[in-house]
Amino acid sequence: HLETWRSQARLAALARLWAKNRFAGDEEILGKLEAWRYHDHHLWSWQEGERGNSLRHRREVYRCFAAKMADSYDELVLEKFDLSAMALGKPADAQSDIVDKKANSVRHLVGVSTLRNALINAFCVRGRKVTHVPAYDTTRTCNMCGFVETFDAKHEIEHTCSECNQTWDQDDNAAQNLLDRADEMERERRSTAQKEGSARDEGKAQKDEQIKASRWIRAKQQARENALRRAARDSAANV
Repeated sequence: HLETWRSQARLAALARLWAKNRFAGDEEILGKLEAWRYHDHHLWSWQEGERGNSLRHRREVYRCFAAKMADSYDELVLEKFDLSAMALGKPADAQSDIVDKKANSVRHLVGVSTLRNALINAFCVRGRKVTHVPAYDTTRTCNMCGFVETFDAKHEIEHTCSECNQTWDQDDNAAQNLLDRADEMERERRSTAQKEGSARDEGKAQKDEQIKASRWIRAKQQARENALRRAARDSAANV
């Protein structure tokens, strides 16, 4: 079943096992197998070296781009979702077309997680703000009127909203929805902080009033005691 093997590692493992278990008359075939294994290992080493260089070059490009973005903008808004599900891609079926297959392959070449990590690191190092917003319906929600409808986002790059008849690019629309959600989250945070601050202020005011009241009570008691002592001294002097 040698012709059905799909992994070169199995053939290389066979060569190493064969070299430890020799038999008479195997010099020629084993020599050819060892020559192939040496050449295959050389090609694998070259491939891994080129792959490492490509990954380092891609990471450097992303880092430069992220630094430029962090120097130009004060806030980074990202969708909050799990990239591992995106990396799996869509399951292959009979209805998958060429576009789906190409998208699944390019998904790994792009390295979305590497780009996202570079952006987050660049913004955090420069003290910029990083906001994660929910990712649901960012493409399907019209940023003009807020209407949510289902359409074929794979083939319909520009979509016309059936509610307000506005035409927008789906990526520009999703980006605007992300910004709107970030602004909404910021308003909610400020409102919550303001309520908490006013509650703390009210509590502090009540505490200050209690302190003042207790001081006033003690002062009145001290005044009464002083008056009683003065009256006692005056009575003793008169006697």
